[in-house]
Amino acid sequence: MRNFYSISSLNHRFVPRRVSNKYLINAIRPYSKEVSSPKPPGLLLHYRNLVEQGRLQHDPFQEKVALALENLIGRLEQYEKDMVEYHIKLAEWEKHRENEHRRLLTEEAELKQCGDLWTSVSKRRSRLLERWVFRRKSEDIEPGVGKWVSYLNREKKLDSLVGRRPTAPSAPKGLYIYGNVGIGKTMLMDMFYSATDGIVKHRQRFHFHETVDVFAIVALSGILSRLLTTGTVLVATSNRAPKDLNQDGMQREIFLNFVDKLEEHCEIILIGSEIDYRRLIAQRSIDKVHYFWPLDGTALKEFEKIWCQVINEVGGKVTCNTVPVMFGRTLEVPESCNGVARFTFEHLCGRPVGAADYIAVAKNHHTVFIADIPVMSMRIRDKARRFITLIDELYNHHCRLFCSAATSIDDLFQGTEEGTLFDLESFQFETETEGAKLRRNVLAEGSVSSGGAPAGITSMLSGQEEMFAFRRAVSRLIEMQTPLYLEGVRFLHPYFQRELQNFGNYSVSNVQHQVSS
Repeated sequence: MRNFYSISSLNHRFVPRRVSNKYLINAIRPYSKEVSSPKPPGLLLHYRNLVEQGRLQHDPFQEKVALALENLIGRLEQYEKDMVEYHIKLAEWEKHRENEHRRLLTEEAELKQCGDLWTSVSKRRSRLLERWVFRRKSEDIEPGVGKWVSYLNREKKLDSLVGRRPTAPSAPKGLYIYGNVGIGKTMLMDMFYSATDGIVKHRQRFHFHETVDVFAIVALSGILSRLLTTGTVLVATSNRAPKDLNQDGMQREIFLNFVDKLEEHCEIILIGSEIDYRRLIAQRSIDKVHYFWPLDGTALKEFEKIWCQVINEVGGKVTCNTVPVMFGRTLEVPESCNGVARFTFEHLCGRPVGAADYIAVAKNHHTVFIADIPVMSMRIRDKARRFITLIDELYNHHCRLFCSAATSIDDLFQGTEEGTLFDLESFQFETETEGAKLRRNVLAEGSVSSGGAPAGITSMLSGQEEMFAFRRAVSRLIEMQTPLYLEGVRFLHPYFQRELQNFGNYSVSNVQHQVSS
C-alpha cells in the first residue's frame, strides 16, 4: 500500500538563525470525533455540529477547508480501494509471470539437451571444420553475450505471454493549508486525521521541528519530493504560502523545484480569517488558573498550592528522575511523580538543549510545571527560542501546563530595558558574529530599502521570523488554559494512551488465561 502522510505546520520561511520550522504532530484535540463512534459523521457535518453546539464559532474559511478535507477523504477512500485492487492484480500477474518463466526455462533446458546431442554428432565431422566453426564463434560473440541475449528474448516472450506489469493508480492531490496563527489549522487537521481512521490503513502524522540551516532546505525538499513522486498523499498546514517559505533565497534552485513539486501534487488553500480563535475561546473561559503572574508572593503561593493539589491527585512520591532522549542521552527531571514534572525556566531553557529533549519531556509527562519564566529580551534571545520550542512540543503532545511568570502572556515577548527582542542593530551584529557576511558586504551587495536596510535581509534582521514564532507561542499558551483543551489531556496525551493500551493488553491476557484454565 502507498503511504499517506499528514504534516502540520510548515510555519516559517527557510532562513538562517531562525527559531524553528515545524510540521506534524501525533495528537488529536477535543475537536476530533470520538474514537469509539462506530459510524462517525462526515468531517463537514461534524464541523457544523460543533458550531450548532456552540463549541465553535462559524467561520466561512474554516468551513471551506472542512469541505475540501471531506472531499479528499472520499478520494482517499477510493484510492485505498483502487490500491487493493491493484495489489491483487499485481500478485496475480507476478504469479502468472513466474509460472511462465519456469516454463520457458524448462523449454530452454530441453533445447540445450538437444544442442548437446548435436555436439556429440558433430565430433564425427572433420576436425578442420570444427576448429573453423569454433574460431568464428569466438571472434563474433563476446563472453556472456549469449546469456544476456537469452535473458532479453525470455523477457520479451514473457511480456507477450503475460502482458505488462499492472500500473498503480494515480494518487489523489493532497492539500496544503496555510494562514495566520490561531485560525483553526491544527483543529481542522485534528478532525481530518481522526476522520481517516479506518479509511486510510497506512498513514503517518509528523511534526517537523528542527532548527533550520541550509541542510534542512535540501533534506526537506529531497524527502518530500521523493514521497510525492512515489504515490504519497500529503496534507500539510503552514503559516506561509509555499513560495514564501524561502523568500531569502537559500538554495533557491533546490527550493523552487520543491515548490513546483508541492504545487503539482497539492491543492493550495488559504484560510483567510484574521481571528485568533484560541484567544477568543480563552476570553470566554472562566477557569484561568494555569498561568500565574507576576512573580510575587501571592502568585507564587497559588502556584505552589496547585502543585501540591496535582501531586495529591496523582499520588506517589516526588523524586528526581531521568528520561531517555536519543542516542543514549538522558534529561534530568528535578521533580517527578507519576507523569507530573516540575522544572525551572533556567533548567529547561537556560542550557544547550533542544527539540529532542522537549519531546522526551512531553511524551513522558502529561502535566508540566515551569517556574520563574522571565520577560524575554534580546539579552536572553537563545532562551526565548528554546522556550518557544518547548511550548510547541508541550502543545503538540497535549500536555497540561502550569506556569509562574514575571508578566502576562501578552507581554511575555515584549522585551525589557535590556533591549527589545526585535532590535535591528542587535540582529545585524548577531548575524555578523554568527559567521554570516560582514555588515558592510551585505549593505554593498544588497539593494537598500526605503528604511536604509538591505531588502533581501530586512525580514531576517528585523526579527519577523521570531515575532511570528512568538505570536504562535502566545496563541498556544492561551489555548492551553481553556477548558476545551484541558478536557482532552486525559484522552489524548501519550501517557494515558499507553496506560489504556497496557490495560487492554492486560485484559486480553487475563481473559485468555481464564479461558485456558
